[in-house]
Amino acid sequence: ADGGSTIVTLDLANASPGGRHPWEARVGECGTEFDGGVFGDREDYEALEVGSDGEATATATVQVRTPEAGRYFVVVHASDVNSKTVVACGNLAAPTR
Repeated sequence: ADGGSTIVTLDLANASPGGRHPWEARVGECGTEFDGGVFGDREDYEALEVGSDGEATATATVQVRTPEAGRYFVVVHASDVNSKTVVACGNLAAPTR
């Protein structure tokens, strides 16, 4: 409401049931060398908990004003101990309204 935070929601499907996956929004683009780091604080993102249907949803409230321009992406890691392995990545677009 005050314009000082951003809500990031991620829906994941077709994942292995029972999986637990760390995730975060980042500045940059998937699959490129342009990675400006985590959007907000890493602690703002609770791990995805995959249900028996292979789906998971997580929401993070990041104490950063919602960007109106720029390049951003969401990355999902294999696990807490295997965070270098990416299991999903998606580029985002800034809001248009």
